[in-house]
Amino acid sequence: MNKYIKVLSFLPIALLIASCANDQVTDSEIIEDINSSIIETTVLDTEEIYTDFKQLSEELQSTLLTDIASFIIRKPAAATWETKFNPEFREYYERNKSELEMIYLTNVSDTFYFYLLREARTVDGLQKRGVGGKYIVNQQGKIVDFEEIFVSKVLHETNLKIIGKEYMNRVTSNSDLRDFLAKVEHIEWPDGRLFYSKQKAEWRYVD
Repeated sequence: MNKYIKVLSFLPIALLIASCANDQVTDSEIIEDINSSIIETTVLDTEEIYTDFKQLSEELQSTLLTDIASFIIRKPAAATWETKFNPEFREYYERNKSELEMIYLTNVSDTFYFYLLREARTVDGLQKRGVGGKYIVNQQGKIVDFEEIFVSKVLHETNLKIIGKEYMNRVTSNSDLRDFLAKVEHIEWPDGRLFYSKQKAEWRYVD
């Protein structure tokens, strides 16, 4: 599949609920909890891995982030979840795509796995959360299945990248995610109150 198809296909259908979580975890607590073998092999500043996004041109990266923004940032005031993808709102997402930073993107057996950082508004000002998910596309590059797997708590950026590396290592090796998602000290959603609805393409409260 060529890179242009990858760009057209990266359409995470999601509306993340903005949260002002105050739960903060220290660097030592989060690092001690994450599997030691992952920490030992993680070189955040120099290691090149899961780099499909970096291989795109700047123009295609911009297009990709705008597509992502149209699904996961706060929708325009005039839009509903049914209309937020309409062409008249494209400029809004283009202006606000800077809220997102792609960290990891890779393709395994026609499934695209991603991990990105997004801005989070808290009582302490703008900080960041991590978002991990996956999607599948058809031959025309149109998404046919999308799922956000988790949204992290607001944490230090170094910790967020460690969490993302662990997520990507697990999904690309077909490992079980249940214990990873159960780590309440760094996973915000799902949490027993919120779940990701593929039908509504957003995080929803459990009935």
